[in-house]
Amino acid sequence: MTPASTLTGLKVDLSSSIYDGTVKYSLRSGGAQTTESAEGEINHAASGYSNATGIYIRLQGNIENYVSVQYRVRRDSAWSAWISDGSLAGGSSGSAIDRIQVRLVRKAGAIPYASANFYVNGAVAKTEYKVPGNAFATSYTYPTKAGKRFVEWCTDSTLETPVSGFTVASSASYNFYAKLVEFEVGTADVDGDGKITTGDLKDMKKFIVCATLDYFNRQAADINKDGYVSAKDVLYLKKTIAGTYTPAS
Repeated sequence: MTPASTLTGLKVDLSSSIYDGTVKYSLRSGGAQTTESAEGEINHAASGYSNATGIYIRLQGNIENYVSVQYRVRRDSAWSAWISDGSLAGGSSGSAIDRIQVRLVRKAGAIPYASANFYVNGAVAKTEYKVPGNAFATSYTYPTKAGKRFVEWCTDSTLETPVSGFTVASSASYNFYAKLVEFEVGTADVDGDGKITTGDLKDMKKFIVCATLDYFNRQAADINKDGYVSAKDVLYLKKTIAGTYTPAS
């Protein structure tokens, strides 16, 4: 009979969920516990890939307030008992593991959660669900609409209160609104914040030196609309900030 494959390395990922947090894990290999790995890394014995006789898995972050991670291993064709939250499943020595099972189990009590709708042009473009203590991903950038570019998310439909991060405080419903600006060549709003300031001048100079602007920023920086961003545009931007630039008719 061909022997079953044995466990020599372990990699664990948490799929997308309403919880913020991560997973940590290590092996029992050669009688010693390996260094704990971060989510998505391959964990194995420091001296190389060798048979594992036990595993440890634990959750870290806000997720551990709501669920437990449980796991068990199979050795010598027999499954171990379910172990949870960082304890050893398997043994410190002996037979190698050839199977593992992992599950998440909700802790006692109801789990309140909040929802967030991300509005673009009056319609919901994305919805997220989170539990209290977690942050909504307001770094999410909606793809540019025809003739418009995304600036930031706001907490009000009048687009007056920007938000760069938002932590859920209760099981409620939240709305975020995308601030979009009309796209036009030569607006001088190089950084796309809706204003013309020395910040735009700084970004334009950076672009001329090392080309760090995206397509929309470059178009805005082409103040004289000649198809290039050059020292002339820097001069025109300085005049624009000073209020002395008159675009050619």
